[in-house]
Amino acid sequence: MDDLNEKVGVGELNATVEETSKELKRRRGPTIMFDVTRIRSLRDKKVVRYNEDGAPIELKDKIFTTVEAAFIIDPRSRKNVLQTAGISSRQFKNWLTTKYIMPHKDEPQLFQVPPEKYSFIEQNHWE
Repeated sequence: MDDLNEKVGVGELNATVEETSKELKRRRGPTIMFDVTRIRSLRDKKVVRYNEDGAPIELKDKIFTTVEAAFIIDPRSRKNVLQTAGISSRQFKNWLTTKYIMPHKDEPQLFQVPPEKYSFIEQNHWE
């Protein structure tokens, strides 16, 4: 049996496994949730409402009701409306970053308040 192991190279395989198991694996560090930490330090607790299935409702309902107020929408298109709103929101944030932040990244004093054109952006969201 030892002759068979030597032919197959099992001894070399075991040595390789032992060497790699001694090396430390890179692990992911702890997750830091800045928003939660900031809210906790301000002692400002948010109320989370849940629907009949136990899922939190807030932002999605607010977005959909806002869109419903402006347009006549079939309730069956809710998923599509929310997906489109998400895509538009990400595109808008990217556009703000490329237009206002990247050209002036060496001047942090300009980032204290939102641009006048976008005064509807609340200060806490801007930060």
